[in-house]
Amino acid sequence: MKRFLFTPGHEQETFDLLIVGGGVYGAAMAYYASLANLTVALFEKEDFCAHTSANSQKVIHGGLRYLQSFDIKRVVESIRERQRFYALFPHLVQPLPCVLPVSGWGTKSREAMSAAFFVYRILQSFVCRGGLTAHGDKSPRMLSAQETVSMFPHLQTKKLRGGALWYDGLCVEPERVVMSLLKSAAGKGASIANYVKVNEIKRINDDILSVSLQDRLSGKESEIKAGKIALCTGPWFKETFKFASLPEELEKLTLISGVNVVTNPLTDSRASIALKSEKPENSRLMFVLPWKKYSIAGTIWEEGGDSPSQSFAKTETGTQLNSAVHETYPASMQPPAKLRSHFGYVPGEKGSNKHPADRILSHYKLVSREKEKQDDVIQVVGVKFTTVFDVTLKALAKLFPEQRFSDTIATDTLPVGSPQDSPETHLKLLQKRYGTTFSPELITMLFGILGTELSAVLEKYVLPGLKEEDEKKSYYHLLRGLTRFFIEEEMVVSLVDLIHRHFFPGMPGLPEADELEVIALEMTSLLDWSDAERDKELEKVRSFAKSC
Repeated sequence: MKRFLFTPGHEQETFDLLIVGGGVYGAAMAYYASLANLTVALFEKEDFCAHTSANSQKVIHGGLRYLQSFDIKRVVESIRERQRFYALFPHLVQPLPCVLPVSGWGTKSREAMSAAFFVYRILQSFVCRGGLTAHGDKSPRMLSAQETVSMFPHLQTKKLRGGALWYDGLCVEPERVVMSLLKSAAGKGASIANYVKVNEIKRINDDILSVSLQDRLSGKESEIKAGKIALCTGPWFKETFKFASLPEELEKLTLISGVNVVTNPLTDSRASIALKSEKPENSRLMFVLPWKKYSIAGTIWEEGGDSPSQSFAKTETGTQLNSAVHETYPASMQPPAKLRSHFGYVPGEKGSNKHPADRILSHYKLVSREKEKQDDVIQVVGVKFTTVFDVTLKALAKLFPEQRFSDTIATDTLPVGSPQDSPETHLKLLQKRYGTTFSPELITMLFGILGTELSAVLEKYVLPGLKEEDEKKSYYHLLRGLTRFFIEEEMVVSLVDLIHRHFFPGMPGLPEADELEVIALEMTSLLDWSDAERDKELEKVRSFAKSC
């Protein structure tokens, strides 16, 4: 995927659709619009997937929670969207067992959960058909108290009557979902660029909009034209783009910030556990789930204001979350140390005394930004990672009411990197092919990032020039090759972006000093940095790691 470069000729071209924002909503929009043969341009003002899309708790929800309010429509929707993720990204999204310890006789008692599971199994069997059958055997069931404690030995057993087990999806690398969708759109002809800021949108005539852009790397300003515009700007949904006024529907919204913390493993289980403190200030359910070699605990919701003002969680928020987890699951004598926080925003309702978590929007919004002509410029206000494909398809239908957008999952339109056969089969072939050069563990890790792209990446960027040397030198050669790949194929322009979103997405701390040096030196050579520029980039990487 090459970065779109502006030329004078582009000012005469009119795109069918211009997308502002390179998070998961913008990427999904570009993917489906390109499959429908629309001419598409997408611009992101920073690096792709730099904010909320990457900073959730990584869970693709299956909708069990909506049974509590008898919202069957949303249960079915969530099951369908979880299955869609399984089908589109079989190497990136896997079933996540989730356990809720049950006690007492209320709405989360053993009897109540058993009844809910009975209904859920019926709904799941209804949805899991056609191309949505992956992991259809993962049905919810009740666990005995003994089974629950065997999975989570530090669980407090007072009044414990067992556990409720169900399956959501775990998306280990949401950044790779976004890159996969963008590359797929680019492969269909979409024009895509990061570090391009949209400054102004104005109407030229009934059919065409003019968009003023600034390339933040070169400083160059340009204009392009589009027939329709989708604003997938995440928490920046109040960005004016010099429109006369902000729609009242957006004025009524505010931001709710969500914080999850990464810790050393809190359990030995590969399942997520729901915990609830008896203290009023921590009385909401918290989830601890396995992620890579860590645990992620969350989510704490707080007031976020009208516009994103910070990128990192407050220290006291992480401390509060860790203490609440330790109180309900004391796996050690002290609360777990926070290694990193994942911090993002979701839209919420203004003007209420409710807890921030209770003011998060329950549904997405598609808001027309023009008064004169409806539905040519739409603000997409998404709420959940899980429902991104459903929302973007609805947004496209609103923008192009006469166009047909297929949501059929076909092997020839799978996103870049997604295997047509089972991930396990493909991984075994890769390990057999490259096992004499790299360890099975390393190939597994790389496959989890690149999927079926891995073979082509190794053949083009790594294996040429690789000598029969010791394992460490081969690993350094791999790092240099991957650095070239990320720069040439994923538009990486800064060391922070390379380390924290491409090499080690979401990981706490820094890579080993020798690894960081190898990567920085290769990037210096490829981008022609001076020693001073390299030192400045290294300092940014260290500062970013400390801030998280």
